[in-house]
Amino acid sequence: MPGEPINNDEMEEYLGKIASRPSRVSQRILNSNGIQQRYYAIDKQQPTLYSNSQMAAFAVREAISQSNLEPGAIDLLACATTLPDLLVPGFASTVHGELSELSPLEIVSTQGVCCAGVSALNYATSQIELGKKQTAIAVASEFPSRLFKNTKFEAKTSVQAGKPLPFDTEFLRWMLSDGAGALLLQNHPNATGISLKIEWIELISHANAYPVCMYSGLANETSTKSWLGYSSYLNAATAGAFDWRQNISLLDNVMKLGVEGWLRLIKAGRVCPQEIDWLLCHYSSHFFREQIVELLEQAGCMIPE
Repeated sequence: MPGEPINNDEMEEYLGKIASRPSRVSQRILNSNGIQQRYYAIDKQQPTLYSNSQMAAFAVREAISQSNLEPGAIDLLACATTLPDLLVPGFASTVHGELSELSPLEIVSTQGVCCAGVSALNYATSQIELGKKQTAIAVASEFPSRLFKNTKFEAKTSVQAGKPLPFDTEFLRWMLSDGAGALLLQNHPNATGISLKIEWIELISHANAYPVCMYSGLANETSTKSWLGYSSYLNAATAGAFDWRQNISLLDNVMKLGVEGWLRLIKAGRVCPQEIDWLLCHYSSHFFREQIVELLEQAGCMIPE
């Protein structure tokens, strides 16, 4: 986690006031999401303190340091992020470039939103399961705060006209923060200490049935014009095509699809709720926690909190 923990009342000192105006909705969003503190890889002057690739490299080194392995023993590096430092090459190339202690090895980049890290883990697990690799690192790193600096929005035509940010953009400013984590995977348990075994991973996309939910590169969710379709980068910026957005109206569907997926796993015999001691459930806001609990209780498959 980069830097020191930042409390909610400090956030705008780091992200800045857009057009020198304090946010009108930040407190409502913070009250709803229940997040108490976060970390940023920027400071109050807003320079980048660590790149996304550097944060990933720190996490990889930490994972290796907790093992008895030499860095050269790693034979696969799977790297995940939502927005890498560069457009080209892939994120794994720039992370590998930060890790001179590693050998030449296979790398793979996965990109997404909430699922990118598990996609990297899935690839690494599959390669070990196939017997093609023996020791792998799966790492995920995110650096959204640099997209939320006040200066990123002030070229927008709507902001210059005195309008506030659209809620789908403002929402994410008070939700997301920075950090990285890595997992070491091998084809055998640790000689000492606790080992966790991956039995299966399932990833399902519903992009064929729903519009885009979280995105950057479009001026809004109904637009078909990519940021690359504008006549200049400046025109794309003034239209808001670089803003990171969340289609809030789709979030109820996300919760329902997650619970439906859970029910399918139970029906297929892959999950037995009565046998589970610990469940780590990903949700970005305490607001969604209540919905998840309600849906699980209605379906009769709740795991006691």
